[in-house]
Amino acid sequence: MSFTKVNPSGWSVGAKLTSVQIGNLDSDHAKALDKSVAGDTLSGAIAMANTASITASNAGNIVASSAAGIQTSAAGGIQLAGGGTDWVTFSAARSRSQLIWLSSVATAIQSGWANEGVGLTGPATSTAQSFYLMPPHNGAKLASVDVWFVVQTPHASIATGWNAPSIRVQSFLPLAGSVVSTRYNDLSTSTTQSPSPANNTAWYNGGGMQTMTYTANQNNSIATNNFMYLVTIVDETGTNSVAGNLYVALSLNFSNINNMQFP
Repeated sequence: MSFTKVNPSGWSVGAKLTSVQIGNLDSDHAKALDKSVAGDTLSGAIAMANTASITASNAGNIVASSAAGIQTSAAGGIQLAGGGTDWVTFSAARSRSQLIWLSSVATAIQSGWANEGVGLTGPATSTAQSFYLMPPHNGAKLASVDVWFVVQTPHASIATGWNAPSIRVQSFLPLAGSVVSTRYNDLSTSTTQSPSPANNTAWYNGGGMQTMTYTANQNNSIATNNFMYLVTIVDETGTNSVAGNLYVALSLNFSNINNMQFP
């Protein structure tokens, strides 16, 4: 609502304040917003002229306490104007997972490995196959990587002499002239990590989908402005190893996400 003057012409010296005028003033006073720290409730819709604005000088100045409490009905109605590093931020860190199909990110296919379209099959040798990751979530932490795979053939045994597949995750500094030995940094102090199936039956898992997990504990704060990221898989090897394990996808599991700086 808007208030209008109860006596547009003003009062001359000695003029009387009528009961109607004081009643109007009292009514306007009762409908005015309380600007003290006690706060107030605004019941109607507010229309702002193109010269009007609201300045929120402190965090939490504007709070929506219900779902969809802040909406825009025009494209671009909410715009960030803080420059190229301005992102929507979160009040608490988030987590998310990003699924990547291995057949789409494999580097040059190594000897014995084969791209089957739905994934890559391993050769049961120590020949490593690497995958460069699509730009991960900048500023977040890569907490872990899950490799989705299928053991397609039953095994006679995985006793002494059999080696489970291994995963290695590294950051890579693609900087011309840098020392090669320092360009790669492991994201775990254990370098490579492997699953530990109880027996050959558990390893086969009826030919169903399985996951093996690499947990990162160092160098895992993502900085896409400096580094590329590389996952390397070595297939099972040794006694009773069988070629043909199908490696399907990677799940990149991020923590410490503080803004919308998604890839």
